[in-house]
Amino acid sequence: MPGQILVIDPVAANRIVLRSRVTVSCHSVVQAGSPDEAFDRVSENRPDLILLGPGLTGPMACDMVRRLAGFPAGRGVPVLILTGSFDPEAVRAALLAGAEDALDPEAQGAFLLARIRALLRQRGALDEIAARSLTEQQLGLSEDAAAFVQPARIALVTQRPVKGRAWQAALMPLVPHRLSWLDPQAALSLSPEDGHPDLYIVEDNPDQPDDSLRFLAELRSRQSSRTAAAILVSDPRARRQERPADRLAMALDIGANDVMRHGFIPEELVLRSALHLARKRDGDRLRNRVEDGLREALRDPLTGLYNRRYAMPHIDRIAERAVQSGRGFALMMVDLDRFKSVNDTHGHAAGDRVLVETAARLSDNIRKQDLLARIGGEEFLIAMPDTDLDRVRMAAARLRRVIADRPMSAGQLLLPVTASIGIAMADIAAFREAAAAGQSGTAVQALLERADKALYSAKAQGRNTVNFGLSAA
Repeated sequence: MPGQILVIDPVAANRIVLRSRVTVSCHSVVQAGSPDEAFDRVSENRPDLILLGPGLTGPMACDMVRRLAGFPAGRGVPVLILTGSFDPEAVRAALLAGAEDALDPEAQGAFLLARIRALLRQRGALDEIAARSLTEQQLGLSEDAAAFVQPARIALVTQRPVKGRAWQAALMPLVPHRLSWLDPQAALSLSPEDGHPDLYIVEDNPDQPDDSLRFLAELRSRQSSRTAAAILVSDPRARRQERPADRLAMALDIGANDVMRHGFIPEELVLRSALHLARKRDGDRLRNRVEDGLREALRDPLTGLYNRRYAMPHIDRIAERAVQSGRGFALMMVDLDRFKSVNDTHGHAAGDRVLVETAARLSDNIRKQDLLARIGGEEFLIAMPDTDLDRVRMAAARLRRVIADRPMSAGQLLLPVTASIGIAMADIAAFREAAAAGQSGTAVQALLERADKALYSAKAQGRNTVNFGLSAA
């Protein structure tokens, strides 16, 4: 997806050259010739990425990076520094300032565009998750996790054990993370029990240049490693090859998050690793928040049981399996008797405690394959797949007893509570006919209505009773 890129350089010719390079990929470009103008453009345009041109000296560019990081509209926007010269110290200074990278003229062609694509891809993915997370947060469905950061798992992936062990020895004093050496095959064969790395540091072997590209492609194709960060460590010998930057650009497009073009330099690698691990943690945190929010959207917040939104489609699936297997299923409506008097006499806090304990007692007395959901104030729904009439009768009698035989604890109070239960057994032949006619949903709704009528009949019979729908009697 094209992004909006801010080019900052005091030299007009540099801005024009950079603009022509970037617009090749259909990105829109905004230009600024001075720091004051740059901050105005950041506020007005909210760029997706910022390029600092070679007209800024190294110290000036690093200072600009720090100032942008402290500017509210520029916070979180990735910055690339384009330099006239290229050495490890310049890269290290850029990384320490907070830039994503410093690129020399040799890397300001195809490699620059690949670097931009990779950064925009990462930013876009995080922005999308963050937007979903914000929706969940506004709905009150999730909260931020604690800020405690555990050590990350880093895999050093090299063909040669000697090199892997040497990397491990060099990095161990510098990082608090768990480091392990793996050859490419072992890295791709990790099982869930082994645990999957948060970051892969991958050797780019110039003797087998395509192997690292294949490894990155495999890494991104697998569910278990798709969200992990990956840094490709180039070999300095590769700089003698023809157009090495183009091949490294391919590595970024395939799935590398970053490339070390000077080879393995521990201090630089530590800085790059910290950046990508932080970004990985942010992504994981946001994904977990969204997933937790979705789970919470399907759960009753008081009892932790599933709610109606989850229960209805789940019953449809139970019905489909029953039609295929020929085994019966039943729906059971459970409603607490005279629950309003509990709230009116003892307060809603006491009523909530009764509901929570009711949910726990019902959960403890049904099978693992049964569905239990809270579908109303004091009304619960139980779906029992793979069952018959006798088992349902026994289950209903047991559930009635576990509610009635022992008072409910509501703080300092012990409150006697009873429940009425209405049951409807599914007619599998009728469900097969409905499925053939494309009316499965109608059949499920009719079964729910029959269970509901049976519940009202149980109430009319004096409460604390079990009643079956007419066709199941």
